[in-house]
Amino acid sequence: MKKFALPGLITLIILGYVFYLSLAKQLSYYSTHVACGNYYLSKRPLNSIIEKEANTKPFNVEWLDALFLKQLSYSVNEDNKTLSSSFGSVETTMKYYPNYGCSTYQLHLDS
Repeated sequence: MKKFALPGLITLIILGYVFYLSLAKQLSYYSTHVACGNYYLSKRPLNSIIEKEANTKPFNVEWLDALFLKQLSYSVNEDNKTLSSSFGSVETTMKYYPNYGCSTYQLHLDS
Protein backbone atom coordinates (compact mmCIF):
# COMPACT_ATOMS: atom_id res chain seq x y z
CA MET A 1 0.00 0.00 0.00
CA LYS A 2 2.86 2.40 0.74
CA LYS A 3 4.32 1.84 -2.74
CA PHE A 4 1.43 3.72 -4.33
CA ALA A 5 1.54 6.79 -2.07
CA LEU A 6 4.40 8.58 -3.85
CA PRO A 7 3.13 8.10 -7.45
CA GLY A 8 -0.36 9.15 -6.33
CA LEU A 9 1.02 12.26 -4.65
CA ILE A 10 3.07 13.17 -7.73
CA THR A 11 0.02 12.67 -9.96
CA LEU A 12 -2.07 14.86 -7.66
CA ILE A 13 0.56 17.62 -7.73
CA ILE A 14 0.80 17.49 -11.54
CA LEU A 15 -2.99 17.62 -11.94
CA GLY A 16 -3.20 20.53 -9.51
CA TYR A 17 -0.55 22.44 -11.44
CA VAL A 18 -2.28 21.79 -14.77
CA PHE A 19 -5.57 23.04 -13.27
CA TYR A 20 -3.81 26.14 -11.93
CA LEU A 21 -2.23 26.92 -15.32
CA SER A 22 -5.52 26.44 -17.13
CA LEU A 23 -7.42 28.68 -14.71
CA ALA A 24 -4.62 31.27 -14.66
CA LYS A 25 -4.53 31.50 -18.46
CA GLN A 26 -8.28 31.93 -18.70
CA LEU A 27 -8.49 34.57 -15.95
CA SER A 28 -5.50 36.48 -17.27
CA TYR A 29 -6.73 36.44 -20.88
CA TYR A 30 -10.30 37.49 -20.04
CA SER A 31 -9.24 40.24 -17.64
CA THR A 32 -6.65 41.61 -20.05
CA HIS A 33 -9.06 41.64 -22.98
CA VAL A 34 -11.75 43.47 -21.00
CA ALA A 35 -9.30 45.97 -19.54
CA CYS A 36 -7.57 46.67 -22.88
CA GLY A 37 -10.82 47.34 -24.70
CA ASN A 38 -12.13 49.62 -22.01
CA TYR A 39 -8.83 51.44 -21.54
CA TYR A 40 -8.05 52.21 -25.18
CA LEU A 41 -11.48 52.27 -26.80
CA SER A 42 -13.52 53.83 -23.99
CA LYS A 43 -10.63 55.95 -22.65
CA ARG A 44 -11.48 55.02 -19.07
CA PRO A 45 -8.97 55.05 -16.18
CA LEU A 46 -7.45 51.66 -15.38
CA ASN A 47 -8.52 51.83 -11.72
CA SER A 48 -12.16 52.21 -12.69
CA ILE A 49 -11.94 49.31 -15.13
CA ILE A 50 -10.33 47.01 -12.58
CA GLU A 51 -12.90 47.95 -9.97
CA LYS A 52 -15.94 47.37 -12.18
CA GLU A 53 -15.43 45.22 -15.28
CA ALA A 54 -12.23 43.26 -14.79
CA ASN A 55 -13.37 41.64 -11.56
CA THR A 56 -14.29 38.19 -12.76
CA LYS A 57 -16.14 35.86 -10.45
CA PRO A 58 -15.04 32.42 -11.66
CA PHE A 59 -16.28 30.48 -8.61
CA ASN A 60 -19.19 32.69 -7.52
CA VAL A 61 -17.97 32.27 -3.93
CA GLU A 62 -17.01 35.67 -2.54
CA TRP A 63 -13.98 34.72 -0.42
CA LEU A 64 -12.57 32.39 -3.08
CA ASP A 65 -13.06 34.95 -5.86
CA ALA A 66 -11.39 37.65 -3.72
CA LEU A 67 -8.42 35.33 -3.17
CA PHE A 68 -7.94 34.91 -6.91
CA LEU A 69 -8.55 38.58 -7.76
CA LYS A 70 -5.80 39.70 -5.39
CA GLN A 71 -3.31 37.78 -7.54
CA LEU A 72 -4.21 39.72 -10.71
CA SER A 73 -2.00 42.68 -11.53
CA TYR A 74 -2.15 45.06 -14.49
CA SER A 75 0.37 47.22 -16.29
CA VAL A 76 0.05 49.61 -19.23
CA ASN A 77 2.76 50.50 -21.72
CA GLU A 78 1.74 53.67 -23.54
CA ASP A 79 4.75 53.59 -25.90
CA ASN A 80 3.61 50.50 -27.80
CA LYS A 81 -0.05 50.65 -26.70
CA THR A 82 -0.11 47.37 -24.78
CA LEU A 83 -1.86 46.33 -21.61
CA SER A 84 -0.62 43.34 -19.62
CA SER A 85 -2.24 41.29 -16.92
CA SER A 86 -0.49 38.69 -14.83
CA PHE A 87 -1.97 36.03 -12.62
CA GLY A 88 0.78 34.38 -10.66
CA SER A 89 3.32 33.15 -13.18
CA VAL A 90 1.02 33.54 -16.21
CA GLU A 91 1.07 36.83 -18.11
CA THR A 92 -1.12 37.95 -21.01
CA THR A 93 -0.41 41.03 -23.12
CA MET A 94 -2.89 42.66 -25.46
CA LYS A 95 -2.01 45.30 -28.02
CA TYR A 96 -4.36 48.02 -29.17
CA TYR A 97 -4.55 48.36 -32.94
CA PRO A 98 -6.32 51.53 -34.11
CA ASN A 99 -9.47 50.77 -36.13
CA TYR A 100 -9.32 47.11 -35.06
CA GLY A 101 -9.32 46.98 -31.25
CA CYS A 102 -7.29 44.80 -28.91
CA SER A 103 -5.68 41.50 -29.74
CA THR A 104 -3.09 39.24 -28.16
CA TYR A 105 0.39 40.55 -28.63
CA GLN A 106 3.55 38.56 -29.10
CA LEU A 107 6.87 40.29 -29.26
CA HIS A 108 8.96 39.11 -32.20
CA LEU A 109 12.59 40.10 -32.04
CA ASP A 110 14.35 40.31 -35.35
CA SER A 111 18.00 39.36 -35.25
